[in-house]
Amino acid sequence: MIGISMKKQLLVTLCVASAVALSGCSAVNTAISKRNLDVKTQMSQSIWLQPSSDKSVYIDVHNTSDKDMSDLQSKIQSQLQAKGYHLASPESAEYWVQVNVLKADKMDAREALSMMNTGYQGAFTGAALGAGIAAFNGVGTGGVLGIGAASGLLGAVADGMVKDINYSMITDLQISQKTEGAVDTTRSASLAQGTGSNLKQSVKTTGNRMTYQTRIMSNAEKVNLEFPEAKPVLEAQLAKSIAGIL
Repeated sequence: MIGISMKKQLLVTLCVASAVALSGCSAVNTAISKRNLDVKTQMSQSIWLQPSSDKSVYIDVHNTSDKDMSDLQSKIQSQLQAKGYHLASPESAEYWVQVNVLKADKMDAREALSMMNTGYQGAFTGAALGAGIAAFNGVGTGGVLGIGAASGLLGAVADGMVKDINYSMITDLQISQKTEGAVDTTRSASLAQGTGSNLKQSVKTTGNRMTYQTRIMSNAEKVNLEFPEAKPVLEAQLAKSIAGIL
């Protein structure tokens, strides 16, 4: 018969092997499933423009994020020119395409979700498994939990080296189109005055353009993704979405 000390040694060996194997599962799964760059874009609401034979466009791009987006305007211009549009002055252009990049960075919500799904499970599954085996066999948990904690550390290290990174670019888009008739526009603003009052302003103007606004979110996701790799695809995806409206 196998002695108690031999049973403990076998149990310890089994726990170590299982914990080490499980500690790398999360990292391996992430590395495989997110090895290719995945880019997605979605728009807060659709913009419907009136059909026109005039293909003139004025492009105005701004960037209030802390990332360099210096190639964005040229990408938008290239996409529109490929569809037959040509650049024109603001006064003569049929369309105004006004863009402002609000934020281009790692998306906090997705990063938190990634940490929850991979970091937590990868780091603590080994410890939980060790405790369960020890309780089932009636063996003291001191040594087994120590092994589980060590495996948790291995999992944390592995998950730290392999991360599912998502960069998000949030962009406000405004498109204006010439109209044959007059368009009345009222713009309002409420400004804080001290701590107890607000100043309300309203301006009414008449022009010959209909204006449409929407917000676009572009995401680039890949394991261990760095922004220099995400930047060109985010810019290209945004330019493609804008060209798809016109």
